[in-house]
Amino acid sequence: MADGGTRYDHAQHRLSRRARESFAVVVPAYDEVESIAPLICALRAAFARHGLRGEVLLVDDGSRDGTADAALRAARGWSRLRVLQHPRNLGKTEALITASRATQAEWLVVLDADLQYDPEEIPRFLTLLDQGFDIVTARKVGPYEKQRVSRIYNGLSRAVFGVPVSDLNSMKALRREIFHEIPLRHDWHRFLVALAWKRGFSVTEIDVQLRPRLYGHSKYAGPLRVVLGMYDMLAVSREVFFGEQPGTRQVARERVTPRT
Repeated sequence: MADGGTRYDHAQHRLSRRARESFAVVVPAYDEVESIAPLICALRAAFARHGLRGEVLLVDDGSRDGTADAALRAARGWSRLRVLQHPRNLGKTEALITASRATQAEWLVVLDADLQYDPEEIPRFLTLLDQGFDIVTARKVGPYEKQRVSRIYNGLSRAVFGVPVSDLNSMKALRREIFHEIPLRHDWHRFLVALAWKRGFSVTEIDVQLRPRLYGHSKYAGPLRVVLGMYDMLAVSREVFFGEQPGTRQVARERVTPRT
């Protein structure tokens, strides 16, 4: 496993041209109007600091609070951002699939819109992908909400699927082709790493500091999701061990960032 936990040092770790260009940051967002402008500003700063030339795909998952408009305003004059909009709230899995179908990037970096993960971490993930890993996941460092539930869930997942990483549902980066090879149902993004591992894709992890959420609350969480998560784990187990082939599809429209 890769070590980490400290901020990426641009002076010590120079990214190759491939790593700087062949990626897209995917940001699923649902009613994140308060956090989206600070996030776009942080992404712009990280791209400038590290010489990144990939793209950012914001998937507005049916927001009703103006998230997409706020993102476009914050990105005015910055051509790296593309906004994809679902006509209604479909879920995080569907948002990730939409992004994977909307880009030709070799790698995808999945970043939540709540600013709990620092965009300055992106080059650390790209470095390991460039070294040949198929998937890089974050191992959360520091206290966070639902920590005990997360540990139980991740422990069960590791026991069932044998995945050699600590956290299956955190910031991650992976080869885009994985989305085309792995069948996903609604909410199965939580098991994407496990499914890919079982298909033979390589996985590693790095320590990443998890920051407190400053705005709003999680839109992809809740008490019911713990129960549904256990049910999904059983369904995923059937797919892994008996080869069921579920799928999902959705439609999104794209909005363009103002140039000035």
